[in-house]
Amino acid sequence: MISFTLGQLREKSQIRPPGYFEDVISLAEVNGEIVSLHDNDHRYLLEKYRGTAGSKLPEEPSVSELASNFSKAVSTWSAAGFPVVTKATYDARSSICESCDHWDGSARFGLGKCLHKKCGCTRMKRWLATERCPLGKWVD
Repeated sequence: MISFTLGQLREKSQIRPPGYFEDVISLAEVNGEIVSLHDNDHRYLLEKYRGTAGSKLPEEPSVSELASNFSKAVSTWSAAGFPVVTKATYDARSSICESCDHWDGSARFGLGKCLHKKCGCTRMKRWLATERCPLGKWVD
């Protein structure tokens, strides 16, 4: 399940096609200012709005792009001596990813995946101290 505020949803709705806000609200659990969406519903919305007029979601990476991204990440991490982030940094990264439109938390047998072309990561990437969010959302 991912959670975000109504303000964040309103902001995202401005760059989405008409009806996006209403679709999210119809599938979500709203508790005050907090909106919670099950992973399956999040994935449904990603698929529904990907490639539609007004959508700014990029297409997810191809298999060859995933392989290239993974290879670069492991190579960089290895060259740096396999450093990992603290639990606090991992938790902060997780909070950012879980609320991102590019994140599909139920993919890859629960490891999740980022749908951004320059990423494609799973929850495991959040531990790698040498990695960064391609959208610049992680602040370490």
